[in-house]
Amino acid sequence: MTVITTIVTGDGALKDFRVLLFTLEQYYKDPPTVYVFTNSATVWKNVMYKGVLNIKETLNDYQNLSRAQLERLPGQRFKTRWTDFMCEKISALRFAFKEHSGSEGVWFLDADITLLGPLPLLPADCDLGLSPHYIRPQDEAKYGRYNGGFVWMRDPKFLDVWEEATKTSRFYEQAALETVATRAEHLHEFPIQVNFGWWRLWQSIEDSSVIQSQFGFNRNGGGIGLTFRGAALGSLHTHWGEKTDYHTATFNKLILKFLETLGKHKSAADFRAMIRKNFD
Repeated sequence: MTVITTIVTGDGALKDFRVLLFTLEQYYKDPPTVYVFTNSATVWKNVMYKGVLNIKETLNDYQNLSRAQLERLPGQRFKTRWTDFMCEKISALRFAFKEHSGSEGVWFLDADITLLGPLPLLPADCDLGLSPHYIRPQDEAKYGRYNGGFVWMRDPKFLDVWEEATKTSRFYEQAALETVATRAEHLHEFPIQVNFGWWRLWQSIEDSSVIQSQFGFNRNGGGIGLTFRGAALGSLHTHWGEKTDYHTATFNKLILKFLETLGKHKSAADFRAMIRKNFD
């Protein structure tokens, strides 16, 4: 049984989350169980899902506060309220593990994850799955080796480690994952085709034009039909409604341009139609 946790606060995050749900339904006959931590200000309307969707209103303490405001406020458990908020990921995972004790692992996915195929399979002996940023060393030194929005763990023992490491982390809860990784007996690092975000285009060691040239197409390879470095592109990490941030907006245009090239390929065509309906 696949179990996913996430956090959704505000209309923008809810729009992103609808994309995640849509793609879960695209690639799973029996879609995974999803646990969502949210707040009362988020209006849950027109949200449909064929799987089990558990919505928990646990985040009202952060309501009506922007990221900039949360970053300036002193935290209750950590240095800032933003770090407190980011560590609600840990709370969501704890909840899911209690609900599914003895499960074969739980995912945390940011609400703005888009699947382009099923979630990646993990090695049988793996106890922790993390997604490297695959960015320049100087950027990794600032933001952390691993992305905090795409995490899988087999055992809740990692949650206390993650929480404790965040207290001294150089970048919120994210850089603390480096410490969590050291506690894994069998760590699996997801390949570059998984959790592909704008940073892999703009913060790579290679020039962005080189990165763009490494995308390709394979309509018979399963999933949506896009490839990167010859392997199926498994998932994206992006805000589809972003219009003002150059890096995100340009990344989105590039991906949609590639999807147009796939023409009537069903999974790509269905996805493009959904994006047009919800974000144009």
